Amino acid sequence: MAGDSAITVVLVYPDLLGTYGDRGNATALVHRATARGLACHVLETSVHDPLPRTGDIYLIGGGEDAAMLLAWEHLVEGRPLEDAVEAGAACFGVCAGFQLLSHEFSGPDGFYTRFVVDSGRIPQRLEFQAAKDEIWTTTFSDRRVVSGLLLPYHIVTTGRGGVREDLKLDEILVNPALSKGDFAGPKL
Repeated sequence: MAGDSAITVVLVYPDLLGTYGDRGNATALVHRATARGLACHVLETSVHDPLPRTGDIYLIGGGEDAAMLLAWEHLVEGRPLEDAVEAGAACFGVCAGFQLLSHEFSGPDGFYTRFVVDSGRIPQRLEFQAAKDEIWTTTFSDRRVVSGLLLPYHIVTTGRGGVREDLKLDEILVNPALSKGDFAGPKL
């Protein structure tokens, strides 16, 4: 996008959004591009620097709530990321970075989420704050064993006095790699 032949990977605010070692995504992109004979470089931007609008790929990493809000304040001011995406750039967000790409999210000033589990540590429902003083609930039921995992086939989200989403699954396909001890959850 910058008019040169090199791919510019913009690592967005790694000083705030680098909780999960997100520089590794940039390193992987550079490696893949150069292995294909493409020139590629990473441009790290601090929250104190203006975010360039001419990158080709933008990477936004994970961070804590306060860091995410500070990053959000800088991203909405002047819309640099939106301008870059509208001009054709790709954007990839991880964890908080993914939330920053959404239309709305809640910050630490009252954000509420709670996973309710039974005595066997099996998730029964997720409660979360959808708006001020408004708690929505997602329940998991009709459990069946698939590849050694106990999975819900009926997922219902309620809020604002009624059912917001009612998802009934006929089949769940599980990647065999997930059933070999790498999946966090109750095993049967």
